Amino acid sequence: MKRSLVYLMAWVGCLCCFTNCQQVIKSQAALYKWVHNADNGLIKKKTVGQVKLSMKYLPPELLVSKELRGKYKNRKVVDSLLAQYKNGRTFLLNLTLSSEGDKASVQDILYKDANSYSAYKQRAMEMNFNMAQYIRLKAGNKVMKPVIANMENTYSLTKGRNIYLVFSGDEASKRALKKAKKLDITFTDQLFETGIHHFVFNTNDLDNIPQVSYLHK
Repeated sequence: MKRSLVYLMAWVGCLCCFTNCQQVIKSQAALYKWVHNADNGLIKKKTVGQVKLSMKYLPPELLVSKELRGKYKNRKVVDSLLAQYKNGRTFLLNLTLSSEGDKASVQDILYKDANSYSAYKQRAMEMNFNMAQYIRLKAGNKVMKPVIANMENTYSLTKGRNIYLVFSGDEASKRALKKAKKLDITFTDQLFETGIHHFVFNTNDLDNIPQVSYLHK
């Protein structure tokens, strides 16, 4: 009886793996949905006071989708871009205000506790040009800073800000990013003084993206 139960559990496990492997993402919208599903392990969130923080992994397929803007006519171009993005790891740090409080629902996070234009300008400069100094990634025994840490420009009213983070570098860094079982991204928040934050990702989750079929149509 016990042996039969063990066989049954193993069969169910294999069936789940087979089903996941057979899953195909057929549109950019479906890929976005996959990435934003917390159960898939590609996004980590936390809230400290009024500040909401999230760290999201951007898979190469999604980066190619955004760069080509839906125009996937040349297979060689798509494959070249995929190979380029697979040389590193790209994440998106989002900082925004929670909906709690009267002002939080309308206030741009850049203005939070900024009592003068000078303070606002300094914060904007830091988030535009100096975010790399506040962020580190640990992959195994190797600690690295982002080679790119750029804030996304927004031209409409928004409560939050996005910072694109790219980790790559020399061959040792690339190997560490691929071989480490976990990637621990540390954000030391000296901008809004919410403390030190760790966003830990399993590399198996990052590499477990279903087949993306629409890129090669």
